[in-house]
Amino acid sequence: MGIPAIAALSAAFGELPAGVALSFVMPPTFYAGLPSIGDPAADQIVQCKGALIAFAERFGGSFLDFNVDGPLARDNKNFMDTAHYRRNVANEMAIQIGAALARNAHASANSAREQGPRP
Repeated sequence: MGIPAIAALSAAFGELPAGVALSFVMPPTFYAGLPSIGDPAADQIVQCKGALIAFAERFGGSFLDFNVDGPLARDNKNFMDTAHYRRNVANEMAIQIGAALARNAHASANSAREQGPRP
């Protein structure tokens, strides 16, 4: 099954110049708002995550998945409701996003050095 949003991303970003890295972030949800294992919505989210990972890798980027059932998602102090997280969560996400972007930039620079100058 194709995911329409991924097709739209491919159309929008498919012709990016070499060296442009795309990274995607799936924000957290309070655990009570996450679909249960076996729920069709859970399967769709897994497929979407897989497609985003592949798309990001195609462009030398990364996928940061905060939408998992874990300590962050289970602490009600981190959320205003099932979809809206608080500043402390956003701050932690920003740190991790920054680190991922730095890794992408480092990997891109190493790749460019290995390939040499473009003709």
